[in-house]
Amino acid sequence: MLVLSGCGAQKRLAGGKEAARTWHTAQVTNTMLTMELDQQTYNVLCQMQTVRDSMSVISVMPVMNIELLRIEVTPDSAVIIDKANRRYMKLALSQAKGAVFPALKWADIQSFAAGECVQPNEPVSLGYSYQGHTIRLSASYGTVTYDGAVNVKHQRLDRYQAVDFNTLMR
Repeated sequence: MLVLSGCGAQKRLAGGKEAARTWHTAQVTNTMLTMELDQQTYNVLCQMQTVRDSMSVISVMPVMNIELLRIEVTPDSAVIIDKANRRYMKLALSQAKGAVFPALKWADIQSFAAGECVQPNEPVSLGYSYQGHTIRLSASYGTVTYDGAVNVKHQRLDRYQAVDFNTLMR
């Protein structure tokens, strides 16, 4: 099950009409991300970079801007890279839809990572359950910059060990 709350990806224009933000790239820095993994809660600093309709990267950097966890999401797949333990997991979103992530949508992930969900005094969270594990991400956004330079290249995986989801959660 996927839950996205507090996402106001539209901006009000004069005359009461609403229009979606138009941007090609987005970078969100100094974001405090609260990750709830089962019964444990972690508060970490992260950076999120997105190229519209292409790829979003969430980089978790809790200490001295050293990337320890990287999540790369495209419209059809996700890669979670645990750099501290040198392992990764690939997930095809098309295979995950249905029983595992029935409500998972690329648009929700893209809006979350691009900072389109920023609303004053409104919590923003993205959560789901998978193989008996509950995962929820809640964000307090820092600086959001649209149409600037971003670095969203796929990470080389040849130096990491492929693992399944349960191994990655340990």
